[in-house]
This record gives sequence, C-alpha cells and structure tokens, in this order.
Amino acid sequence: MPKRCRYPIRCISMCRRISPPPPQPLRYIDCGAYTGDTIANLSKQGLSFKAVAAFEPNPALYPQLCETAALHPACLFPCGVWDSMTQLRFTQDDAASHFDTSGTVMVQTVSLDQALPNFAPNFIKMDIEGAESTALLGARNMIATYRPHLAISAYHKPRGLWDLLLQIQQWNLGYSFRLRAHAYNGFDTVLYATPDP
Repeated sequence: MPKRCRYPIRCISMCRRISPPPPQPLRYIDCGAYTGDTIANLSKQGLSFKAVAAFEPNPALYPQLCETAALHPACLFPCGVWDSMTQLRFTQDDAASHFDTSGTVMVQTVSLDQALPNFAPNFIKMDIEGAESTALLGARNMIATYRPHLAISAYHKPRGLWDLLLQIQQWNLGYSFRLRAHAYNGFDTVLYATPDP
C-alpha cells in the first residue's frame, strides 16, 4: 500500500503552471481532510481562505484536523462524503482509511449538496480512497451552480483515470481537464477540472 497522498503543495504549484491559479480568497472544501495537511500546505503556499469546510471520518485523525484548522475560518465534519446521508462500515488506516463492508467502524456520511447547500465553494479537493465518483454525484448541484475548481484523486481505482473525467464532462458545465501523476507508478494522480471563462 503506497503512503497516503501528500500532493497539496505539488498539486497547487503544478496547477499554477498548467492552468489558472485557484481563485482568491479560497472558499475551500476538503474531502478526505486527513490531519488538515492540505489546509496547512495551501496556507504555506500563500493562499488565503475566506471559508473552509473539511470532512474526515477517521476518528483517530479528526482531533489533529481540529488542531490544524483552528487558525482558519473552518467548519469541520467528523464524517465521510458520499452521495447521501447514511452510515457505512469503515476501515481505519492512517495511510488509506476507506469505506469497506468488512470495516470495524461505522461512520456517518453526507453529500456535499445536503451538508453545505449555501457554501458557494470555489475549490473542492477529493482524496477519499476510491469514493470520489460517488461523492461527486452527491455534489452535482453544488458543482453545477458554483463551478468550482476541482482536484480529484484519480488513482485509487484503475477506471478512475477516465471515469471521473467522463462523469464530470457529461454534466456539460464547461470545464477544461488536466491529469497529472505526482508520484511514480501512477500514485498521486490527480484530475484537475478548471471552469472555462
């Protein structure tokens, strides 16, 4: 199992080279917030936050997220992101926690459309160990309304390399796409979706 994706600095600096930079100030949604490392790294890159909503279902990591996010205007959710409000079994792993029918922990999930109906994001990151496609379904109204920049991990499932792009493209929202592998062997491959002017 590869080490958990740590692409935030690479992601944002690379995104600046290949597409318009993220809008400022950020109204940022972090799905799979881990310990808040992406929030901290975006801040170190000089990006400012107007609002942050961060989701982390792993109960062992959530307290660290709370500490990291304390310096920012953040709403934190100790739950997973899915296409609906439900409870799912979850396997805890510091490097790659994920939904799993044989998981030993039950966690609450929400859809972004339900949890943040008026948040108006301009940047959404998803690194949720293969649940990205389902979570995108639960954010479809939000994405269609606000057309935020997207950074979606595409390497957790082999079909993610094309399925995620096709899923968003079929919504006809006017996005340009870039796919970048930020590590060897395809690990940390991120689909960037940038709204066209």
